[in-house]
Amino acid sequence: QDVGTIDSYYNTMMDLLKDEPDFNIYDTATKIYSNPKLMPPHFIGETGSAENSLLCNGCMIYGKVKNSILATNVYVEKDAKVIDSILLPGCHIKKGAKVTRAIVGENTIIESNVAFGSSDKNEEIALVGDNDIVKK
Repeated sequence: QDVGTIDSYYNTMMDLLKDEPDFNIYDTATKIYSNPKLMPPHFIGETGSAENSLLCNGCMIYGKVKNSILATNVYVEKDAKVIDSILLPGCHIKKGAKVTRAIVGENTIIESNVAFGSSDKNEEIALVGDNDIVKK
């Protein structure tokens, strides 16, 4: 699959969340090369939830995650929402923030009560690079 554009990368990643994705990461005949670093498992706290999502090791979820892919060490605080998004390693989504149809770069912080992205499929996918801070 060509993932040379933001849209193709986003759509290819979201395809992994389908009941029958084009590329089945659980097929034992397919070799997947990944970072072998040992980390604690992901954790979903009492106030957290994750629906139809892939969560990598080290994630801590106290808010709501839906139809999203979270790389390692992503932290979603209480009352935060992540919907239809891809969060790269080390992202921190603070209390009350809402991330929708977005790709968030490594170690980026979405500040409290910030709305980043849109559910409107006519709008471009929201994108922020690595090591950034998204403020109100």
